Amino acid sequence: MTLVFLISDQSKVQNEEFVLNQPQIRVEQLISTFNQQFITDPYQRRIVHENLIGKQGQGFEIAMCNLNDYRFNINNSSLNAAQASIHNPGEHLKVRKQCDKSLDQFQI
Repeated sequence: MTLVFLISDQSKVQNEEFVLNQPQIRVEQLISTFNQQFITDPYQRRIVHENLIGKQGQGFEIAMCNLNDYRFNINNSSLNAAQASIHNPGEHLKVRKQCDKSLDQFQI
């Protein structure tokens, strides 16, 4: 899913470039990567009116609805990771490494 926010007031644009940050991989969600894209000069790029979600000026409301749905997904992923670590710690100890040794090789 891609969610794009644009600054519609050109006086608030600080520079005229397209910035793409490096993908961020979150530890709590190994199945998902995040990548922020900043389009700081939308006036130089053509945005097809049919591709807009909702009406102009309604973006924040739509974004909050999407972010609330995403928070639910984060909670589910966190619970699944916690449940897996409780029910299957042996596999995690074999896979996870510290000081070039798997954790199951350490004396407990």
